[in-house]
Amino acid sequence: MSSDDDNLMPGVGRDVPAELTDRERLRSLMASRAAALMEAPPADMDALRDEAKTALAAGRFAEDHLAYAMVLLDGELQRSRLAKIPFARRLLLLPKCLRNLDCQADVDELGLVCKRCENCLVGQFVSVADSLGYVTLVAEGSTTVMRLIQSGQVQGIVGVSCLDSLEQVFPYIRAAGVPAVAVPLLGDGCSQTQVDEEWVIDALMLNAENGREVDFAQLRGECETLFSSEGIDALLGKATGETALLGRRVLLDAGKRYRPLLAMATYEALREGDQARGLPDSVRLAALAVECFHKASLVHDDIEDGDELRDGVETLFVRETLPVALNVGDYLLGLGYRILSRLELGSALVAVAANAHERLAEGQGAELLARRDGRTPSLDELCQIARDKTSPAFEVAMRIGAILAGGDDAVGEALTEFSAATGEAYQLRDDWMDVAGGDALNMAMAIRTEKATGEDCRALQQAVFAELGALRDRAMAAAQAVDAPRLRSLMQRALARLLLDMHQMECCQDE
Repeated sequence: MSSDDDNLMPGVGRDVPAELTDRERLRSLMASRAAALMEAPPADMDALRDEAKTALAAGRFAEDHLAYAMVLLDGELQRSRLAKIPFARRLLLLPKCLRNLDCQADVDELGLVCKRCENCLVGQFVSVADSLGYVTLVAEGSTTVMRLIQSGQVQGIVGVSCLDSLEQVFPYIRAAGVPAVAVPLLGDGCSQTQVDEEWVIDALMLNAENGREVDFAQLRGECETLFSSEGIDALLGKATGETALLGRRVLLDAGKRYRPLLAMATYEALREGDQARGLPDSVRLAALAVECFHKASLVHDDIEDGDELRDGVETLFVRETLPVALNVGDYLLGLGYRILSRLELGSALVAVAANAHERLAEGQGAELLARRDGRTPSLDELCQIARDKTSPAFEVAMRIGAILAGGDDAVGEALTEFSAATGEAYQLRDDWMDVAGGDALNMAMAIRTEKATGEDCRALQQAVFAELGALRDRAMAAAQAVDAPRLRSLMQRALARLLLDMHQMECCQDE
């Protein structure tokens, strides 16, 4: 970013915003500023600082975040150059402080020799980078990086580090003329640090073939606007009646909104024309319907499992009585189908949703019946339950987005296969994590593991993770079969994000 004699950001604010929403908004702000500067980018450090400061002021951010903003702005300016570099000529540079305290990896003269156990963020990022063909290096300092650059092996860099380390290494990288995108750590420290994981995956996946990637920061903003009282009222009108009001409150309950976000993102990945036009109301309505189905399933699932809390908050049947909660869940299902039926291509949308609804009920029913009968499902049965319970929700979200964007049958088939593998892995992993954490012992996996100890439990753990690996390969193959570059990239990024959650649990280490 500067000459060897300069500091990266001398005398400026170095704070990283504490909230993800603020970091996403700041990143989007810097992306917009970078787009305006592409024809005449900042020539030196002072100019970069001035541009970042101007953008901060426009976004009403404090100058405490100036150093962070400068890194983001420079990264946005470098994205298009990095995207043109083949994956095999890129370096992923990671800090050792992202590893777990009990990491068993060796350290040699180059840095940490990761064992790819995926038990911490280092291993998970390295696995994703390996699958793309990156050179990886887990070390601090500039000497080794410069050797790789000078050898010609590395022509572009994705780096993760704290602001202090970026100050030391990036002047050398900029002096070498190598495009680099940095993702700052969320704080300084020497162990178990944190980073915005999706940002790292986004940087790793940059590919000129795909053009500008789907902007998740923008779509999260769309979700926030949609899932507010004002946003829902704007699309559906004011709620009338207490059941409708209760349904709206359930829709507004906190959540990650993965499913409506996937619907929006799939539409954006396939749509033609100007990506800056914003989403049409038809896509917002469809995303709302997807969330109606999801929240209805949660209401019913809480009743079936007897869960009195969800994310630390009393569940609906506890607050409003069981009959009322059942009825609200049914209301949300009806609302979702009504929304889809009134959209253009409504019959196709409803058919996808109805098929998924039937399969979800079959999967949930298989788990409930096994629990009722006290049966111990086999691993194959557990995988089928996971596939039926969770895959339909992924498929509904992505296929609805694809239908609205004009996706053909080949796209639909690829999304079905991708969703089947991804959803099964997602549910299987969650069931295992519930057991490992000692929570929700009424889950299907717990039925199988209640009596498994010692070697039996270790064998089950190995089988589960072997299955997760096979599912990951299936999902990746489905993504690679898609002809649309932006959608293919979206699927790979979604899968990579899932990989970050596949932690190997320690529940079987004790006899």
